Amino acid sequence: MSETELAPRRIAHRRAQPLAEASAAKSIDARRENTHTPEAPARVTTSVASGSNPDWVELTPSSFNSIIARLFARTIVQFGETAWLATGDRAKATLLRFTSHIVILAVVLGAAVIAGTAPTQRVLAGNTINSVQKPVAVDETFIGEGGPIVIDQLSVSPMANPFTIVPNRPRKGIVVYTVQPNDTLSQIAYLYGLKPETVLWANTDVLHDDPHYLTPGMELKIPPVDGIIYIVQSGDTVDSIATKYKATADAIYTDGALWNQLQPGQLPVVGSVLIVPGGSREFQIVNLVAQTFFNSQSNSGFCKNVAPGLIGTGTFIWPIQQHWVSGNNYAPWHPGIDLAAHTGDQVYAVDNGIVIYAGGNNSGYGNLVVIDHGNGWISYYAHNSIILVTCGQNVTQGTVISAAGSTGRSTGPHLHFETRFNDVPQNPFNVLPPP
Repeated sequence: MSETELAPRRIAHRRAQPLAEASAAKSIDARRENTHTPEAPARVTTSVASGSNPDWVELTPSSFNSIIARLFARTIVQFGETAWLATGDRAKATLLRFTSHIVILAVVLGAAVIAGTAPTQRVLAGNTINSVQKPVAVDETFIGEGGPIVIDQLSVSPMANPFTIVPNRPRKGIVVYTVQPNDTLSQIAYLYGLKPETVLWANTDVLHDDPHYLTPGMELKIPPVDGIIYIVQSGDTVDSIATKYKATADAIYTDGALWNQLQPGQLPVVGSVLIVPGGSREFQIVNLVAQTFFNSQSNSGFCKNVAPGLIGTGTFIWPIQQHWVSGNNYAPWHPGIDLAAHTGDQVYAVDNGIVIYAGGNNSGYGNLVVIDHGNGWISYYAHNSIILVTCGQNVTQGTVISAAGSTGRSTGPHLHFETRFNDVPQNPFNVLPPP
């Protein structure tokens, strides 16, 4: 075959079409020729996923770039196919190389368009932020349902936890706590993991071994461990301090090394503060009976010349409706129990007897009622808001004698209740019925 026979020839055929499509195309062409009016393509709003083959498809911004790239590649391929059918063998080889280069270029350009940056929106913490998506290195350890979890740590702030737990670790030294309304010695001690007596011993200058001196706004020294806080005096040694507070020298040197910073055998510096872990001392128990009956001039509720009255049954009832402790329990430093109460709650006589004290008291008990039961037992009802009995009045078991309150040295409403036998404080739980 000569080169002249390789000249381009006119295409004499079209791509094969299904018979139905060809018939439909001829029908449309005939109708156009008869009317001489070009028909506008119908706008189809169904999605591609529905299986239809529309002339027009609604495009979203996210798919626009990829569709343009595909259309461009398809155009190049169809151009190459048409040229292939219209040329000879040598032209085909040249055209094949040219077309392959064009296809590769189209693929590269399409990938660049698809991977190009596009405006997006992120919603984080309730705010809409206009930004540009960038490739993010995915940590394969954060894989959730639906794919990797990408966390923008600059946009997500940690939330405060209202149920924070204070770590249980040794404190570096003595801290100061400011008493709040409704605080009790037991609650403050529990807050720091200490025994109540430790807080009393550390604050003898303001509490005087009596928790009723506790008042809102008072500043308390809180030691790091149970024991004694001691200021070294002239002539003191570690051994003498340990003996005084029923501890050992090893407790001060070793157990207290974090705070005392003393080497074994080293003498403490005069004026320095030592922590004596496990140390203890005797309490200066306030004898309310002596203050009430032998210092009558300073207590307005003192009753003079009270004649003998009703004799108790020997069994007690609860002095208030609530049968649980809301503050301090019975202890050597607290000769009664603090029963839960609201201001105005009724207070009852626990047994028959006669009122021997009814009025204010300057020892921290506020409005106080004392009943002598005539059999060695005496009961005390402190911090009342109102007193409903008078000196020398006989009362029977269950008589309403007062209303609960928060008078005297008290940080909140409650009933301080005491029982004494032959002037010796007794644990009220030993004589009260089960709750």
